[in-house]
Amino acid sequence: MTSPTPSRRPEGRRDYVKTITSYLGNEMRRISFERSLRSRSCVHSIDERPEPSVLSCSGCDREGTTWVKLRMCLTCGAVGCCDTSVGRHAVGHFESTGHPVMRSIEPNDTWGWCYVGEAYLVLGGAAGAGADR
Repeated sequence: MTSPTPSRRPEGRRDYVKTITSYLGNEMRRISFERSLRSRSCVHSIDERPEPSVLSCSGCDREGTTWVKLRMCLTCGAVGCCDTSVGRHAVGHFESTGHPVMRSIEPNDTWGWCYVGEAYLVLGGAAGAGADR
C-alpha cells in the first residue's frame, strides 16, 4: 500500500487566506459598529480623499487630554479622536459641521464611517498614519 501523494497548495493560497481574513475582519467590525447583521449603505459620494491635516487631535491638544485613535473627515481633512477617546472630537466635528463621512487613519486601516446612515464603509488604501470610531 502506498501513501497518498501530499496535496500541493494552490498558487495564491496565501493571498486567498489574506483576503478572507481581511473580509471577515471588516465584516465583524461592520456588525459591531452598525449593531446589525444587515448591512447599511451610505449615499454620500467620496470622490476626493484629502490628506490628514495633522496627525494629532487638536481638540485633545487644546484640552490637555489624550486621544486613543484618530479619525479624519473625508470632506475637509480635519482630524479628531475616536469615540473611545474622552473628547470624541471626530463625532463632535460631524455634529458641528454636518460633514457626513470619516475614515480611520490608523496604519493599515481601510475603513470609514457614515454618521448620517450609520454605515460602516470599506475604503481602498490607508490614509496617513496615526491613530476606533
